[in-house]
Amino acid sequence: MNNSATVNCKKIYVTQGVFKNVRICLLLTLPEGISAQKIVLAAEKSGVLLTPGTAFFSRQAPDRFIRLSFAVACSEEILQGVKLVGEIIQAELAKIY
Repeated sequence: MNNSATVNCKKIYVTQGVFKNVRICLLLTLPEGISAQKIVLAAEKSGVLLTPGTAFFSRQAPDRFIRLSFAVACSEEILQGVKLVGEIIQAELAKIY
């Protein structure tokens, strides 16, 4: 799956948040009130590895950023991973609203 296909599938499965396209990954800014650390941990429990965005800031960053890398994942893995991330975000939003 190429980068544009990844960007398209995230539009389907991750309807909340803002993505920034950075060639081999997507940077996701989560909606207010959603913890990146919680999303990363929940995804990891389901076999999807994400990186908290705080690792990519030189200063203390808010806990709202996630890096989704797809450099070594196949199309199906990307699709399933993005879908899972969207489901986790929706579940966290449901707890807030």
